[in-house]
Amino acid sequence: MNLKGHPKVLVSPLNWGLGHATRCVPMVRELIKLNAEVVIGADGNAASFLKKEFPEIEHICLPDINMRYYNKCSASTSIILQTPKIILQIAKEQKLVRKLVKETNFDMIISDNRYGVRSKKVKSIIITHQLQIKGSFFQFLPNFFIRKQLHKFNQCLIPDFKAIEHSLAGELSHPKQKHEAISYIGPLSRFEFRKTPTKSNQIPVVISGPEPLKTKIINRLIEILQNTEWSFIFILGDATSNKTTNQKNLQIVSHLETKELEALILESPIIISTGGYSSIMDYSILKKKTIFIPFPGQTEQEYLAKFHKNTELFTFLNFNNCSELADLIPKKLNEKNSLAECIQNFESTSRVSKCISSILKLK
Repeated sequence: MNLKGHPKVLVSPLNWGLGHATRCVPMVRELIKLNAEVVIGADGNAASFLKKEFPEIEHICLPDINMRYYNKCSASTSIILQTPKIILQIAKEQKLVRKLVKETNFDMIISDNRYGVRSKKVKSIIITHQLQIKGSFFQFLPNFFIRKQLHKFNQCLIPDFKAIEHSLAGELSHPKQKHEAISYIGPLSRFEFRKTPTKSNQIPVVISGPEPLKTKIINRLIEILQNTEWSFIFILGDATSNKTTNQKNLQIVSHLETKELEALILESPIIISTGGYSSIMDYSILKKKTIFIPFPGQTEQEYLAKFHKNTELFTFLNFNNCSELADLIPKKLNEKNSLAECIQNFESTSRVSKCISSILKLK
């Protein structure tokens, strides 16, 4: 299906781990199919990843906030301490976007969790699964801030199911107070499920997230897994690098292209991954048995671990209990699952196509 004309669309994901960038991939694919002229505005690792995914389209640098987790406090406290920096970054983004809209004839802006990437002169849409946070003692303050920011967009697209009983994000995406113009578009993933026999004995360990906690998790997992009987490949989600190293039973690669990573995951017996929402969407769609290790102190990932504790495919392991991983792996490998009953058929491609067709026709 092609729409008349060539609407020009700016797509801009948050550069915080790779999850926001990866879930923009199916959106960009459908925009291109529907004859839109796509410009990607990103920064850092997200920009490097999307340039590799879409080398044929225009990319511009849209600087993003450099969020970090501090070693001496929890992830949630780290974010609260950086609130002034977040507010300043939103103002900087607004200034840059005003200049962009003035110089470039955009018809639409699609932002993935970047609150400052919007314009009153152009239809502005935000993609987010986080309509509220859970688990923080002072959660009413950030939740008020989130609601205030979301109402500045014309439409809010939620990569989750509308029915709470089928939801992957739970109460994160189903608050009592909602944006007036929201659409549940189903899970977003750059991957596509297909029945594939297990061909590889190598277990992927997929790590993504802000530093320095990311490196702390990587080093701890290497320490535990390098003396086990299995073979592992660590994928570090660093699209700015192209390094590969080997030590004992471990292969460590900076980044894999989407098709290569998809094939590796589908052919592997289980996955080990950090517990971000984009990863949960990916492995739900691929119907893969996964051991998730949520980032310690990251309230969203800790909430998702509790919400999915009865999901048949997934097992969640607290980072402080990582020493149990060597005993958990054989249990997960021998676990019997009925894929037909684990996760429903997402039909993600058709959902995204309908969503993109709809928003491009909005006036």
